[in-house]
Amino acid sequence: MTENPYTAPETTTGLLDHSSEEEKIRRKHLNIEASIRSLGTLYLAGGVLALLGPLGTFSSIPDFSAEPENIGYLLGSVLIPILILVMGIRLRKLSRISVIFAGIISVFGLFLFPVGTIINLLILYTLFCKKGRFVVTPEYQRIIRATPHVRYRTSPVTWALFIILLILLLLFGGFMYSTS
Repeated sequence: MTENPYTAPETTTGLLDHSSEEEKIRRKHLNIEASIRSLGTLYLAGGVLALLGPLGTFSSIPDFSAEPENIGYLLGSVLIPILILVMGIRLRKLSRISVIFAGIISVFGLFLFPVGTIINLLILYTLFCKKGRFVVTPEYQRIIRATPHVRYRTSPVTWALFIILLILLLLFGGFMYSTS
């Protein structure tokens, strides 16, 4: 008798990995994909805030004439925020060209020592690490289309911290507005 009656049976339990190769790749890169999309959201918010600033300035100037320095100010204070808004939208869509522009902006942000340097180093790493470079390729776009059911889930702790930060920013903004 060659068979041992006390050995465990060699059957499967139904817990086989049925995910496709695309799904495995997507799950492997999902965190960096979410990080790049989040950077796009931050650029969108920055573009909106940058557009709101000049509105108050233009309303307080009684005679806004078409002099060259006024036109330059107008173009700089409206055109740059619009470009940042477009870059944010394109980053959310994982566009390669927007990653290059965000990288250029982050290089300038390195000179905002010390906090800006740290933040922009993290942004540059996120955009140009191996996974970050892959996420903006056409191949990964195909993988996204093939795996629409794979989604990034933000943890409840992150949502709670975000809401607390938002409330603090609104309170701080209201306080700064009331003291001016």
